[in-house]
Amino acid sequence: MPALLSYVAELKRAIEKAEFTRFERQLRSAIQVAPTPKVTEEKSELAALNPNIEEALKEAGEYLRGGETFGPKKFNSKKAADLLRSCLDEAHREIVKRLVEKTGSPYAGGEKDGSRRQYFRNVGFISEPEEKFFSAIYTLLSEEATHKLIAPRETVLVMGQTVQSYLLLLVRRLSSFSPQKPGATP
Repeated sequence: MPALLSYVAELKRAIEKAEFTRFERQLRSAIQVAPTPKVTEEKSELAALNPNIEEALKEAGEYLRGGETFGPKKFNSKKAADLLRSCLDEAHREIVKRLVEKTGSPYAGGEKDGSRRQYFRNVGFISEPEEKFFSAIYTLLSEEATHKLIAPRETVLVMGQTVQSYLLLLVRRLSSFSPQKPGATP
């Protein structure tokens, strides 16, 4: 019965959306142990780095939470993951520019994002364990966005929150970063 199949498919989408929303609420309540900054503060900090990043994060959220028949974007976790990865690329490019200005140390790593993170570590902006962690975030997003037909929605949701927190950390750190003087002890 073809007419019944469309109702079953619609019911299935509604159940999946409800389960996803419940999972998202659980994640939000789990991270509210620490006080979170106001959304307007977060956006202004990210916009100060690059306004396009703020827009891409918003668009990723629309793809991730889409799926309503009349929603602004249709659900597409693969596109959301790709946008999140692009946010990292753009943020890292901008931070490299600013670190070159602050440190006077030229960047010669080209367009590979791993080279940018290595530059961050070389100038003392991040530690080696942080470089490994940030590389793992980038790799997970890259593999979920590029190497799969459908990215797992829950994974992309967690990564979206992780990317936003990570970018805020970098922006905050950049605002107070002052390079070590040669010969100074850390």
